[in-house]
Amino acid sequence: MEYLIRLVLLFFAYSFAGWCIEVILKFIQYHRFINRGFFTGPICPIYGSGAVLITITVEILTPYESAYGTTFLISFLLCGLIEYFTSWFMEKRFHARWWDYSTKPMNLHGRVWIGNLILFGIGGVAIIHLINPFLYSIISKIPITAKGMPNITPHVCRHTYCSIQARAGMYPKTLQYLMGHSDIGVTMNTYTHLGLEDALEEVGRMQELENARKEQEKLAGKKEETRVSKRMFRVG
Repeated sequence: MEYLIRLVLLFFAYSFAGWCIEVILKFIQYHRFINRGFFTGPICPIYGSGAVLITITVEILTPYESAYGTTFLISFLLCGLIEYFTSWFMEKRFHARWWDYSTKPMNLHGRVWIGNLILFGIGGVAIIHLINPFLYSIISKIPITAKGMPNITPHVCRHTYCSIQARAGMYPKTLQYLMGHSDIGVTMNTYTHLGLEDALEEVGRMQELENARKEQEKLAGKKEETRVSKRMFRVG
């Protein structure tokens, strides 16, 4: 599980880094901001996918071969295949090309070209031997990957949501409807978890309301005394 979480975090880290690189390069070229992400948000999944596949492949082959040249070749081939088939799929699916290398030397159907493939190889070497070790050191400090974390399930989240809404003062029948319970007793007795601190907080809130009511009555009494005094000294 920890390994899978690490790969997911790597995917988003490299997808964001790829988006930043693409945006910067296009800004230099056209002097304006162009969102190069296919999805909404600062993310280019093709970069994340390539980095994760390189990472998995190299880690599998590490016991047998871990030379820089091997990493370069793996990155060269894997990223080339990803770029080619991503371009092919998006053209078939959306009838548009996000990149076209037809004018570049040694290109294949305008989808990949030798210059990018060499950069992919160099980038793969940097990812495996420089960037990944640094990212792993950061990821290892994130609590979500630590052992002994509580087992939080969607059902636990339902209990938490119900308790928070009840604490916030949501009308019980409305909360019952949102939770999908046929019996309000299930909502209030089983899914709502309130303790002594919540009770003390509610008592304090009621006391504040009572003090505010008394203050309003006192102010209203003073206003009434003022009006009576004015009538007493009014000349007919």
